[in-house]
This record gives sequence, structure tokens and C-alpha cells, in this order.
Amino acid sequence: MAKKDPFQQIMTNIDWNRVVLTIIPILQPILIFGGWLVFSRMDKRADALSKLIAVTEPIPTVDLNLPSAVVLASLYHSLEEAMSFWPEIPEEVKEFFETEVQKPKEGETFQQFLERRLRETGLFGK
Repeated sequence: MAKKDPFQQIMTNIDWNRVVLTIIPILQPILIFGGWLVFSRMDKRADALSKLIAVTEPIPTVDLNLPSAVVLASLYHSLEEAMSFWPEIPEEVKEFFETEVQKPKEGETFQQFLERRLRETGLFGK
């Protein structure tokens, strides 16, 4: 009797149902993420819906009960578009966000602190 190939013996002993049932939950969010991202890039209505999801889902009081992969894809899609505007932002605005975080002076309200920071960066009238 001919000897079976060891690889063939291993492959016949694998319970493929268990392998598939293990892999499906791992790949499901990745497939949903990719599908929603591609769909939102192809269709204008899905693009608008994706932007709406990206704006509303981070608000703590709003829960749209969407899969986390859809929310993540919407945020990724919107962030990519928002970053394309970064070169067009004036240097003064960039400097305002890139400066070190400063704390309000003692006794200073938040509004006073914000006005002082805007004056220091040159974004507010002197």
C-alpha cells in the first residue's frame, strides 16, 4: 500500500467548519469597514450620510446604533477630506493650534483667556 503524503494527512484531519466559524467574526468588521468606505466614495448620497455619521456619532447623547466599523469608516473618510484643506489654512490659524497649551491666569474667565490667546496670536483685533 502506498504511503500517504503527510501534508494530505494533516489536511484531511482539519475540521474546516471550525476554522471558518473562527475566521468569520475576525474578518467581519474589516469587510464592513472596507465596504462602507468604498461605497461612500462611489455614491454621493452615501458620502453625505458618511459625513453625517462622522459628525453625529462622537456626540455622547446621540447613539445611531451603527456597527463600529461603519462609524470608523465614516470618520476615516471625513478626516481624509478635512486634511486636504490643511495647506489652505492661513499660517496664523496653524500657529494658534500648534502653540503650547497655556492655562488661564488666576482669576481669568475662559472668555478672557480665549480673547487673550487670540490677541497674542494675532487672530483677534488689537
